[in-house]
This record gives sequence, structure tokens and C-alpha cells, in this order.
Amino acid sequence: MHRIHPEMQIRPEIYPEISQLNREFFRLLLHPSVPLEGSVLGLKPEWLGRMAALSEAQLHTASEVPCLLMELAGKRDGYACGAAATDARPEWQHARQMFVMSLLTYMRQLHRQDKAAARRAGVVIAGPATGAASVEDLSFRDIRRLAFDGAVDLRARFTDHPRFWPDLLDSAADGSSRYATVSRLSVLPLMVAEVAAG
Repeated sequence: MHRIHPEMQIRPEIYPEISQLNREFFRLLLHPSVPLEGSVLGLKPEWLGRMAALSEAQLHTASEVPCLLMELAGKRDGYACGAAATDARPEWQHARQMFVMSLLTYMRQLHRQDKAAARRAGVVIAGPATGAASVEDLSFRDIRRLAFDGAVDLRARFTDHPRFWPDLLDSAADGSSRYATVSRLSVLPLMVAEVAAG
């Protein structure tokens, strides 16, 4: 029997929290104030189109991967989250800010409880962009500032991999439990690569 790689082991109680955050991220990507034109938070228009065609139950299936499907990072030169995101109406920008606050609060708490699990679940980069030495040191004032001042970028993970997002969404639409399981597990080597690069 194959054992789960030690770098990938996450406490079972964390999975429902990860899935819930992933579903909230999907809702943000599909917010009615964001036109499906251009990339949004790193996702290509064709991937967004596939996501928009999924039912709530299918989105739930897609959310059940063993890690967060989004990340936060300090602003970097040359990165653009897409015209649809930057030109979105204020209500979408507010929804994005509230999601970033929720995500930072969750990651702060998870880092305090289990740093290794937090690192595997998703990456939040502290340092100059956050004004804190590490994520667990963020104050609630820091979190609000980061969310509302735009000091960090919110973007989808694994967008550099050409097949991860299409396969994840196609498997959710297909309805085959075997296909969905294989697609969800395909994230494991991508997580290993992130941890190794870490």
C-alpha cells in the first residue's frame, strides 16, 4: 500500500475548511460584476467559461482538492490579474477585499496552530508586503490594511500548469467519481513542487 508523502499529510479536519474557501473563491471568480472577458485572477477566459457552466453541486466537487486553489503574494512587477478584475465594478472589488480578509485571517490562525499544514494547504507570503515577520504575526489591523490597500495579490494557484484547471473543471462536469478523484489527486505533485521550491 502506498503511503502519503509526509509533505502532503494534512489533518483531516482541515479539509472541509479548505473546500469551503475554494467554493468562496469560485463565487468570487463568478461574481456577476465580473464580465467573463479576459483573465480573472490568473484564470483564462475559457477556464472561467467552463466554471460558469457548472452547477452548485459540480462546483462543490471541484472544490474538494486537498489544498487551497488560491494564493496571496506580495505585489510583483509584470503581474496583472486581468482586465476583467482590474476594471470590475466596486461591488466586485469589495467582495475581493472581504475574501482576502477571510483568507488572511484563516491562514493566520492555521499558521499559529500548524505551520506545516498551513504551508501545504496554501502559500501566503509575508515580509515587506505585509509588514510582519511571518503570517502568524499579522494583527487584525494588518489584515484589514492588506485587504483594503491592495498590498497583496490574490490569484489562482497552478495556472502555469496547462492541464490542471481544465481537467479539474471537466472532471466536475463529467460526474464520474473516478475521474474526479484522479483529477483532484493530480494536484499532489504540484504541491510537492511548491514545497520543494519553498
